Order: sequence, then structure tokens, then C-alpha cells
Amino acid sequence: MQEISYYDRQEHAERMVRDFFGGQTYEEVEYKMNARCDEIRERGPVHTIHRVKIGRNAPCPCGSGKKFKKCCIDQMR
Repeated sequence: MQEISYYDRQEHAERMVRDFFGGQTYEEVEYKMNARCDEIRERGPVHTIHRVKIGRNAPCPCGSGKKFKKCCIDQMR
């Protein structure tokens, strides 16, 4: 079994990292990630849309007057 020196292992690890990041250095990837995070922060808060769950026995939101389970439940699936 051949022993690998510390420097060979370090070089091998650096080569693996470069291959993982597509030829970019870790510093380049970190810089791009930080720049992207700054762009996202500059946009402001993220607005989320909350969906209201309709109960099966609730009136259908389409306005037919029927219960949801008898009217539009199949269209929601």
C-alpha cells in the first residue's frame, strides 16, 4: 500500500473541490453566493400567498349554492 503525503492529499482535496464547483475556486463561488444573497435582500421582503382550505361541507366558492363536495371538489384535485 502506497502512502500519500499530506501535500498530495491537500492537492487532491483542492482538485476535488475545483471539480465540484465546475473549475471555480471556493472564493469565487463564495463571492457569487454572497452577491446573490445581497440581490435578494435588496428586493425587500418576500410576500407569501396563504391559501384558505375549503371544507368539504362548506358552500362552494363558485357561487352555485351547493356544498363544495358535491360541486367543485373534483376540479381542485
